[in-house]
Amino acid sequence: MIKPQSEFPLIKKAKANFPVNGRTCFTYGEDFFCDVPMTEDLIIHEQVHVLQQREIGAYNWWMKFFNDERFRLEQEIPAYRKQLASIKDRNKRFKYMLQIVEALSAPGGLYGMIINKEDAMERLRI
Repeated sequence: MIKPQSEFPLIKKAKANFPVNGRTCFTYGEDFFCDVPMTEDLIIHEQVHVLQQREIGAYNWWMKFFNDERFRLEQEIPAYRKQLASIKDRNKRFKYMLQIVEALSAPGGLYGMIINKEDAMERLRI
């Protein structure tokens, strides 16, 4: 079910840890928390997190995600790879991959410099 971002159970902690904005979407258990229309590729990305969270529970997953950069990277890479693979337009896929690389590697990026650009490009390549 898709709910407003403000209803994400850990929104305060997310905002304290990451540069959350109105376009940031979250998954908690089976629910998506998003204030923008979810595209097919974004749903695919978030469904990967649904499966990941089933393994250790949504709350435990989020606590590790907030506190462990390596875990965060290991959760995001497969989700982004699956998302990118779902984008059929090669040019659109490459452009989006560059945005993801920034999110993963830039000082002000969503995930906080958890990998360098070259390694991110290599790990995201499909």
